[in-house]
Amino acid sequence: MGTPSSGGSLLNVFDGGQKSVGPVFGLDSENIPWVLMTARDTGAQSYTFALKVFRGQLAGANVLFSGPNCTGTAFLEPLAVTQGVYFGPNAISLGGIDYVHGGTVYAAPAGAAVIQVDLGSKAMDDGSCFSGLIGFPGSHVVAATAVTFTTAFTPPYSVR
Repeated sequence: MGTPSSGGSLLNVFDGGQKSVGPVFGLDSENIPWVLMTARDTGAQSYTFALKVFRGQLAGANVLFSGPNCTGTAFLEPLAVTQGVYFGPNAISLGGIDYVHGGTVYAAPAGAAVIQVDLGSKAMDDGSCFSGLIGFPGSHVVAATAVTFTTAFTPPYSVR
């Protein structure tokens, strides 16, 4: 995953129903746009995070689980930690989408503790679940919370 490059873009992401998803936050090293989104958990805590924009779906951090078959506690893989977008005064939350369970969105607050856990499975972007060796024993992850958007979005997504 590349680092979103900031740059005062006037571009926005729209869904298939022409609803505005949010502003383009930047482009990764493969010129894939990132959209900045905000969601809330059941306690009304707000999380702002960036997701990659593909025509057919939005994608973020890898969603990993403690158990097999994408069960148990959900975690996010903090790839962006090494890119400097997770800590510091301008940090943003991490967000990932679990397409195994109907597009459940998970988030972790900016700067949340990176912990080591053994993982049992990974939600894949195609909606399947990979069970088996994920990373290594004691993988570095952050705890994830299920969140919801105030508006439901549907593909295909476009940038304009």
